[in-house]
Amino acid sequence: MATRDDYVVDMLVDLGFVSTEDVERFRSEAESAGVGVVDLLLANRVVQPYQVAQAKAAYFGVEAVSLRDIQIPDDVIATIPRHIARKYRVVPISKVGNTLTVAVADPSDLATLDTLTHMLGGDVVFKVAPEEDIEYALNRYYGGSRNTELDQMIQEITEGGG
Repeated sequence: MATRDDYVVDMLVDLGFVSTEDVERFRSEAESAGVGVVDLLLANRVVQPYQVAQAKAAYFGVEAVSLRDIQIPDDVIATIPRHIARKYRVVPISKVGNTLTVAVADPSDLATLDTLTHMLGGDVVFKVAPEEDIEYALNRYYGGSRNTELDQMIQEITEGGG
């Protein structure tokens, strides 16, 4: 039975981050537990979050990036409003001319990528970062998520829903 994360598992094996024997051992455990193989590999520290990001990036032909290792300028952060960055789980990382480079955790979410490309205008280049890095950067550059009710109201007003 093919699962949603099979392409990531295949890339993790191809890149040498995990053995096929480990995958098969964890696949049966994942099926009986009702969780994804990648989630189980991460939980058991067989692979690291950045390795998963590298596998996703390799599959989609884009680069992986560690958001903890870079300093993002304020003018770049300002290119994506807080409510959009949080809603779509994206972090702008650089802007050169009309090209904005954005980090995402899930490059397979084509609806989000298309929506962002349309909303941001210009050329958008996507890179892949671990979900933990996205959360870290969102909190670092956009502040914690303490005011979720206010964020929701702003989002509804901005999107014309309120």
